[in-house]
Amino acid sequence: MAKVAPYYSLAPTDLDVYHDHDNCPSGQRIPYWNKRQGTNNYRRCEHCQRMGLISAKPAGLKLTHYRHLAVGARDAHRLRADVDEHRVRFGAYDATHAI
Repeated sequence: MAKVAPYYSLAPTDLDVYHDHDNCPSGQRIPYWNKRQGTNNYRRCEHCQRMGLISAKPAGLKLTHYRHLAVGARDAHRLRADVDEHRVRFGAYDATHAI
């Protein structure tokens, strides 16, 4: 699960994304002759995005809240509810800053 220099695939059948983790399944399937260093202005692969979130866990964020971040956008509503509950419970809630 180590971060590596970004790379992408030249194959027209592959998605236009770049990878930056050595354990990314789609990145591991790229044959060496199709691999190029850099991002080529592509977006980051979804798996590598999740791995980036896991390796860059913010201080003070509980694992229960953090778990929702790693799952992805489909659970964003659950994360919002958790953040709002946290703000209300610890007195940091302000309606102008609600998510």
